[in-house]
Amino acid sequence: MLSDLKRRIKSPTTWIIVWLVLLLSYMQIDNMKAERLNRQFYGKHNTELENLDIRLMGSKYWAYFVNEYTNKKRIEIAERIIKAEFNEDYRSYNRYKAFYSLIYAKMYMSHSDRILSKAAKMEIKEIWDEVSDGTRFEDIGTYFFGNQTYLMDFLNIYEAKFHYYLYNNDLDVVYKDDINNISFLYKYLIDVLPVLLLAFPVLLAHNSINKDVNSGIARLVLTQGIARWKYYISKYISGVLYILFLLYMPLIFISAIIGFNYGFGSLKYPVFYYPLGFKGLIPRHNFVEGLAAPYKYIGISRLPKQSVRGFETILLGDEIIPFYNFLILVVLFTILFALFAVALAELISAIINSQLISFGLASAVFTAGYKLSEPYIHERHYNLSPFTMNNPVAIINGSCNATALASFLILCLSAILLLTIGILYFSKKNI
Repeated sequence: MLSDLKRRIKSPTTWIIVWLVLLLSYMQIDNMKAERLNRQFYGKHNTELENLDIRLMGSKYWAYFVNEYTNKKRIEIAERIIKAEFNEDYRSYNRYKAFYSLIYAKMYMSHSDRILSKAAKMEIKEIWDEVSDGTRFEDIGTYFFGNQTYLMDFLNIYEAKFHYYLYNNDLDVVYKDDINNISFLYKYLIDVLPVLLLAFPVLLAHNSINKDVNSGIARLVLTQGIARWKYYISKYISGVLYILFLLYMPLIFISAIIGFNYGFGSLKYPVFYYPLGFKGLIPRHNFVEGLAAPYKYIGISRLPKQSVRGFETILLGDEIIPFYNFLILVVLFTILFALFAVALAELISAIINSQLISFGLASAVFTAGYKLSEPYIHERHYNLSPFTMNNPVAIINGSCNATALASFLILCLSAILLLTIGILYFSKKNI
């Protein structure tokens, strides 16, 4: 196994692929620079809403739907946020930003949906006393929309939790278009990694068996007393490790370069994920299809919007974990998908003797598998296809219609089944 892995790593193909991955990574940096040029706010921190509140105070657009105390408190905190931003006091900025978001969350609490209102109240009061400077929760009013049912959007609660975490851990905000090692890693993992996870098994494992069979290497190895199942598994493990090497070695290299050139972000930085996905098999259905702006970013985290009863909203359920824990989960689900994909590609390689035909068949199987399964990522479906579990971040944040637990089980069982079939077939194959 180790000798096969070393041979693969030393091949010119490996280093061509490494340079291609590095090129894709630099393209992501260019995309981040382009996004930054189109950034909606100026300065280091986003104070757009606060400035708007202050500018509109007392005008005909001023919100009279809440009590006067709430309006005054909102402006008071907005002014503190702007002052903290001006003084580059990011700890105070995050504390006041958390409270400001909680005020808006309380203002938008539903009058007619008791379940949503109770859930919002519980979430808000978890951190209210820590950031409110003695302001009573009961003194902040809520908007009144008459008899119309208002669907609570928990975005304000998420933003409050996000800034509260930054405040407690003495961290500054990193936005999705900031260039440092943390923002780059997240963008690579959510945009580049899923494509490579589909492509690499086809490109690199379609000839893992038939190449050795055609060249006589397999016969030579097997005549030395090595069991066929051991040979097959060693090729399989070598293929998985080889793909993981190509996925993460360039990533480590370029993230280090970005860190030295643009700055290192803390690995404690907050990232949102869906914890209920690790406890059950029923997914949080994904309704992003057809929305003009299907995702909302908080910091570097991408949260899926949903269309419910005519509203574009973000529903309750996401929590925060530090980036290093998030990275461990991403690597875990990367390994799981690689185990499934390499098992499938190696089985095709064992069945088909021609390398060209096996490449074509593997390409067709992976393409068809993904395209046929893709519709189940959106709308109200249960996604049970391992082909669409190539995005670890989507699995972790619950936006692919499959929970993390279901994905874990499906990928493991698929890999075991394909590997078993491959071993049984290869044990009887005429070499």
